[in-house]
Amino acid sequence: MGYSHYIYRPKEITNSQWSNITRDTKKVLDYLQNEIGIALAGGAGDGEPVIDADYIGFNGSGLQPIGVWTTSEEVSIPWPASNASLNEPVSDPIAQKTAGTWFAGTLLTQRVAPICENTGKGSGSYETCSLERTMPDNYTPCEETGLYFDCCKTAYRPYDLAVTAFYTIIRHHVPVCRVRTDGEEQDWMDAMVICHNLLGYELVSPLEDDLNAYQQLLNEKDNKRIQTQIEVDAQRVKDRLKGETVLTSLSFEYAIVAELREDQSDSMTDYFHASTVKKVYLAFSGHKRDLFSEMRKAAANFPETAHLKDAGKEFEHREKWSMGYGYYLGKSKYSGWIVSKEKISLSSLQLAVGEGRCFIPGIGEKSETMPILTAEYTDIPSKLAVKAIQYSEKAIAIYGNTKPIKEELKAQGGRFNKFLKIDGQTVAGWIFSAKNEYARKMLEL
Repeated sequence: MGYSHYIYRPKEITNSQWSNITRDTKKVLDYLQNEIGIALAGGAGDGEPVIDADYIGFNGSGLQPIGVWTTSEEVSIPWPASNASLNEPVSDPIAQKTAGTWFAGTLLTQRVAPICENTGKGSGSYETCSLERTMPDNYTPCEETGLYFDCCKTAYRPYDLAVTAFYTIIRHHVPVCRVRTDGEEQDWMDAMVICHNLLGYELVSPLEDDLNAYQQLLNEKDNKRIQTQIEVDAQRVKDRLKGETVLTSLSFEYAIVAELREDQSDSMTDYFHASTVKKVYLAFSGHKRDLFSEMRKAAANFPETAHLKDAGKEFEHREKWSMGYGYYLGKSKYSGWIVSKEKISLSSLQLAVGEGRCFIPGIGEKSETMPILTAEYTDIPSKLAVKAIQYSEKAIAIYGNTKPIKEELKAQGGRFNKFLKIDGQTVAGWIFSAKNEYARKMLEL
């Protein structure tokens, strides 16, 4: 456990890219040592940083001079405080540079090296930060991306600023690289500003993936494989709707979808909730990562979400916490259209195609022979003893033996409630907005 940064890089970095990386890295490391006062060293924490034709490696120095970047406080499993990157470094080595604790260790208000009793200097070294121009053959790439993983645990020592700047440089010159961190985007702002002022980079976060560069990573064989999967899946769905075959699986597990959200909040009682009244399918996805560039591209497939393709950054929402709505593209999760990624439900996809709610290229064209409802869908009530009722003026309830289709009910915007009052009895079931198309169809059966 410890504060770390991560990078995914291609097997080989071209000569021109390597030349640019080494040039910019030398400038930044020299600046940090001579102007900022951060002592840097070779990989083992002593000697000098190594920058040559095939390898770059450095670490913080085990002999950081007493001052701005050191502390006499006890530090254990350090982590940056929420305002750490917003603080000016404190020059007094005796001044408090901690901000309490987190569940595993110490919160810091700035990057610091604890003073070592044996040397009387700041212990600024931790893990080696390195980059090889070509990865060794015995290394295995990530199966999903074809990129190679590397990382550096800095423990928020002063050289953390050098590491974040270095990863920013790599990401700038090799756009296909993906950078991740244990911290927040604000913890990278110092490095972004240094690269902007010293190297002329735009103030763009290295943590944002470049989808265009990632697509270029795919070779011609992979592109053909993906296109073939799309064509096969499209034909499977069409054949299933014509009753010619049984659709049991798809090549893709994920899809980009758009939901029309309706606000049901009540500010007077501090109740905040919204329901999905319509869902359309926009595109298949060959991976489970949440990429806004991918969502924007898919949004263009549907007229009512096309405006989101070029919407501002404020339309990108990241709510990956327990009560959050995940990653989604849109003005608000409470009203209007939002675009997101979800795991494909076969029955839901078939229903969407039949109802003209599928805009995935290749299978979104609704023909005259396509039934509004699939046979599998219309048989649900009789096979499973599922019932749908008008629960209230604004809600529809579906109850009975719903366990076999619970994933579908959830995907269609239903909310499970085990305390529904029906015919004077308390039963478990699913609540939908009265405007939800799926629930209305079930009500008509």
